[in-house]
Amino acid sequence: MDKKLTRLEEGLSPREKAALAFALEGKGEWDEADRIAKSVPTGLFRIRDLTYLDRSNRLMLLALAWGFMYWQQVAKREMAHRWLLHLANRGDGVEGIDGLMEAIDWAEGKLVALDAMLGEVCAANGVDAQAVRRIVDVEGPYKPTGFATPDPDPEFIAKIRECLSRLAA
Repeated sequence: MDKKLTRLEEGLSPREKAALAFALEGKGEWDEADRIAKSVPTGLFRIRDLTYLDRSNRLMLLALAWGFMYWQQVAKREMAHRWLLHLANRGDGVEGIDGLMEAIDWAEGKLVALDAMLGEVCAANGVDAQAVRRIVDVEGPYKPTGFATPDPDPEFIAKIRECLSRLAA
């Protein structure tokens, strides 16, 4: 490791080191993340600094909570897509298609809102949003599939913002 970079890391607080280690884990740089973790002073009973541990655990919970919500909406959207294809292949007409299109639009709106809230909360708390995405196997910011995406539900946005902000703090 570059000595200049190591000196910069020494000036970081345990909270900042937790965010740096999390970003490194998100890039798959496990050895570097472990090196950062080992540089955190140990406290009583030879444990890592409690601020570091708390921040590190909260960041992983942030990634897992966001990832769970994200993949849940992707599954809902994909189920609606599959039913739409099934109805189209049956050739029985268009009965039920409007409801499926609404379900796809609804899931798209939730995905747009989830990604926007992740970006907002991460920027406000010094967290690498792309690291969060990588940890839960999401490639890049969400791009709608091309269907008309309605305005996301304000109540949903408020709940997501509150949940993610608590974990990112």
